[in-house]
Amino acid sequence: MVPIRARTGSGAATAPRTAATATAPTATSSAWCRTTCRRCPATRTRVTRTRLGATPIARTAPTTSSSPGAPRRATDRATRSGIRRRRTRTGRSARQAATTGRIHGGPPGTRSKRRRAGSAMLELALFLAPLLGGDPPPDVIELKRGRKVTGVILFVGPEEVRIADGSRRKTIRRSEIVSMTGPRLAWPEYVERLRRHFAAPEATADQAVELAEWCAAQGLLRDTEFLYLRALSLDPDQEKARAALGHVRRGGDWVVKVGNGGRTTWRRLLERRLDMDEPWEFSTSHFDVEAAGPLPEILAAAAELEEVYEAFFRLFQAGVGFHEVLAPMEVRIYPDFDAFPALSNNLDSYFHRQTRILHTYLRDGRASRLQHEAVHELMYFTARELDRKEPSLPGWLEEGLADYLDSSLDGPPGSLRLEPGRINEELFRDHVTARKRDDLTRVLNYQTTDFGSSTGQRRRYAESYTLVQFLLHGAGGARAEGLHAFLASAYRGQGSMSHFKKVFEVRDLDDLDAEWQAWVEANAPKD
Repeated sequence: MVPIRARTGSGAATAPRTAATATAPTATSSAWCRTTCRRCPATRTRVTRTRLGATPIARTAPTTSSSPGAPRRATDRATRSGIRRRRTRTGRSARQAATTGRIHGGPPGTRSKRRRAGSAMLELALFLAPLLGGDPPPDVIELKRGRKVTGVILFVGPEEVRIADGSRRKTIRRSEIVSMTGPRLAWPEYVERLRRHFAAPEATADQAVELAEWCAAQGLLRDTEFLYLRALSLDPDQEKARAALGHVRRGGDWVVKVGNGGRTTWRRLLERRLDMDEPWEFSTSHFDVEAAGPLPEILAAAAELEEVYEAFFRLFQAGVGFHEVLAPMEVRIYPDFDAFPALSNNLDSYFHRQTRILHTYLRDGRASRLQHEAVHELMYFTARELDRKEPSLPGWLEEGLADYLDSSLDGPPGSLRLEPGRINEELFRDHVTARKRDDLTRVLNYQTTDFGSSTGQRRRYAESYTLVQFLLHGAGGARAEGLHAFLASAYRGQGSMSHFKKVFEVRDLDDLDAEWQAWVEANAPKD
């Protein structure tokens, strides 16, 4: 969670919530939910789309469905989606359309030029439709003696590889492996290509289409729709992207399928997608995104999510040993602060644990505090995936790591640069200027609920962040391995102060406390 006056990378603060803003929902606030969220009726069951070949998971919303992030039925997602796949035509109707160019039963007597154009457009749509979205193929590990293991690669280490085949987990020694192929192994290169594309000042729609086609060839099918939308945000007349998304030109505009068989123009669709009643809905490799607002800003936020995922895994997976997240994580991006459902009056963006959905909103052209909250979502799901139960991590560790990674990432959405250890001067300043500091014993006992109170909130965030920064980079990084080991134990439910002492081999915390405080004083900005 993030305080309402949360710090950003540039030091900007979020405006305080006014009294007129809607208050947080309760178990009996169904009226609030209907008027504010408009999608939290009684308990619903949906099938979550899966990634990288995992088995679909049936998810049931809690009975207290008035929470701001209650899931909607899969049928609601399909009918509200603004981009629907073109169904492959079969039999006589397909042959007729391919030869006459009469898509959707157009009138007879079409001129030959239109027939050829319509036929080419249809053939392109039929070719690209199977590559749009859907579950990626499994990864393949070829072993010595010719045996193959297929599934989802969860972890690649120097000594072993872990792979999931349905509910089963297998560990294979690297010495037994001849080769590995599959979408998971292509994904790091995809993120780098995506970063270069968003960073290019002269990025083109054709380049976005090329990247979508590369993803389809590598089996990264969940990202193709997102990239075709990216192409349309750069050039609304990019014909390959239009064909892949099933759009058809009528007169001077493009016609898009919406709702339950309805149609609208692309121009009207852009206006309708500014409201959460009819949001954009698409997926990336690891996230299901539901968002309202300008399309370029929404797509940049989606790219930012994948960048945060890559940075989090690059920094911590090897030391902690957590697994690839199998089920897609849900994110909702609201068009502005007024549309954003408040969890409380002193919190900004947040990850809602009960519904497992990240909520944020657009502010100044980007999703507010998306990096910070994405780390919370990642920690929750990686811990749950590793230990197979509801995670319970120390509050200081959760908030400290979220601010650490948030501060280490710099740049515009879609083209972030990772600079591990980059100091957040504002948080250091909040620490050293606090009227009354908490000692290390108190900080190690912070719980997640402690960060919801407005009293001393800024100090608790600052102390949690500087402690993580100190353990990773103080004394020349001598304790970094210890922090990774403690994080690994916390992932398995052993995150208490006694476990902290054991991992760092200290009996009395006073000396470590004094060293931490002196390090913060030495590295704080001098005004």
